[in-house]
Amino acid sequence: MSIGWAEHFNFEIFSQTTPQKFSGFVTVAKLSKESCRQAPEQPGVYMVYSPSCNCPRFCNPGSGGHFRGKDPNVTLEKLKEKWVEKAHIIYIGKAGSANSKATLRSRLTQYMRFGEEKPVPHWGGRYLWQVPYAKACLVAWRAIPGEESRKYEKELLKGFKKCYAKLPFANLCG
Repeated sequence: MSIGWAEHFNFEIFSQTTPQKFSGFVTVAKLSKESCRQAPEQPGVYMVYSPSCNCPRFCNPGSGGHFRGKDPNVTLEKLKEKWVEKAHIIYIGKAGSANSKATLRSRLTQYMRFGEEKPVPHWGGRYLWQVPYAKACLVAWRAIPGEESRKYEKELLKGFKKCYAKLPFANLCG
């Protein structure tokens, strides 16, 4: 399967008006309230889109869950250091792989529950929950057939890093 669209993804113009075959664009608040029923029950990749690319005044503590007793919060200095100026995309994630049968709906449900202070396994992307307007961020997704999600996620992260010289704000590793 060609991953050409991911290799040529334009992060600087990505939005609801230029979705580049992503769909959804649902607020975190609405996804959370409606149990992510808008998201497909298929594997794929998803992105969290911030309404602002200005560095916010972060919350400490945030609303992330304490999975296995670990505190998800980091220092305000760390958050400021991780913020990516001029980037609206603040997290890129995936659902499903050779080792996981997760769907976009199930993975996003975990992510939303983590943001509601539930102790669920979605440690990646936890910095989002220290952004004061996290519930106003939009989530967009693209279903990927089969077990290719990780390949697409890696390619999108690589492209983002090429564009902004660092990973998205809430991505801790590539």
